[in-house]
Amino acid sequence: MASQPIDLVRTELSVSPREHEYLDLGNIDAWSAADKQAVSDELMRAGEEGDARVPAALLGLLPPQQLFHSLEYLLANAPPAVAVEAGWQLLEKGPRSFASAPFVAALRDGQIVGHGETRAVDLLIAANDQKVLRDILATSTHEGVRTKIIDRLFARTDLATFPTAMWKGLGLVRWQLSLPFASFRQPLLPTLTALLDGTTPSALGFAPTTDPMPPDLQAAIADVDGGRGPVPDALLAPLDEERRNALLVYAVDEALRSQNPRTLAYVSKLGKGAHDDVLRWAAGHPNAAFAQAARNELAGRP
Repeated sequence: MASQPIDLVRTELSVSPREHEYLDLGNIDAWSAADKQAVSDELMRAGEEGDARVPAALLGLLPPQQLFHSLEYLLANAPPAVAVEAGWQLLEKGPRSFASAPFVAALRDGQIVGHGETRAVDLLIAANDQKVLRDILATSTHEGVRTKIIDRLFARTDLATFPTAMWKGLGLVRWQLSLPFASFRQPLLPTLTALLDGTTPSALGFAPTTDPMPPDLQAAIADVDGGRGPVPDALLAPLDEERRNALLVYAVDEALRSQNPRTLAYVSKLGKGAHDDVLRWAAGHPNAAFAQAARNELAGRP
């Protein structure tokens, strides 16, 4: 005997989302209204328990108005990852804001992680909820949340098609914004706000470019990676202000990635005290050699 619709949906729900990204209910045309309602009820219970596959699976099971109310219920009451997916389905039905949705606070507070966090940020971008995104950037205490918003802003808007080189112009701005240090991000907040509001890079003075990194900057970066002794002035002399800034950002990025003590000498010399938050972070790092190098650079500072 063929499986009943309720048995089918229960079987699908029993399979982990890691194995089945979507709930496959097959052809539901022959299902009765009662079958569809019973399956919908089962799905709603699963949604309340946190299965983010539910909102998409509800499509076709319910009359339009009932479907709308069910999605609204999940948006307001389900766990954040489910609410986000309900939001996507609702956005398909027409423009709207998610400013009052509970998942926004969960996103701000770092309670949505992984793919769910990406989907939440992308939903706010798709809904043009710029004020919500600005508020999260300003109030979140979770650096990863801010980094995710910035990353998705450049990936999901027209900025994704604007040609950049990471060592100059808008590419360098993006690189600086990706760093988890206020001394780099704070001065660029007006630029970030303008980009969030839809101001074009050209209107902000950025030119499209795919220029390769110049040899003098490449040589300086090689010294960050493998040099010894004092930072050589001869390597820095040919670099203009923008290239020095790119070298500084590289040194900070590399400090985060590899905890190479050499990077901190560059941070200290090029930062000239303006980016000592990097050195203070490094001074408390569990890597003893890295932390000591930071303390040495900070020695004698006010």
